[in-house]
Amino acid sequence: MKWMLLTVAVLFSGLVIARGGTPENVNNELAKLNGVWKMVVLQEDGNSPPDEVVKTMRLVLKDDHWTMLVGAKKVGAGTFSVDPARNIIERTDLEGNDKGKTFHGIYELNGDAFKTCWGPANQELRPTSYASKKGSHCELNVLQRVKE
Repeated sequence: MKWMLLTVAVLFSGLVIARGGTPENVNNELAKLNGVWKMVVLQEDGNSPPDEVVKTMRLVLKDDHWTMLVGAKKVGAGTFSVDPARNIIERTDLEGNDKGKTFHGIYELNGDAFKTCWGPANQELRPTSYASKKGSHCELNVLQRVKE
């Protein structure tokens, strides 16, 4: 029985490390992401909306929740999780056009610069680079922290 408990403990600790390290590492990363981010670049399947729209977009991150605004209008909201050891991010949309859908992506946080690339909705496909080429069905977001 002792061996079985020890085996389970070892397997669980390996799983925690493989899924982003300790909960403390994940919480530290979420704390770094907290705040308001303005959209600098938005591309979906190789296309970009007009610059006038992109310039009004704001992403608000608080712990594991996100809200997307275009001007003062909320256009989406949901939850997300990160794996800082592998730069993996996942989100579930709880409001907006993609309500109920899950997205798998990659992310890079470099000070006040935050970049994400998302695969297609409800598919296990995860991008391997920060690009949104025509036919890729990937969405690239480049954001800059809004200084308060």
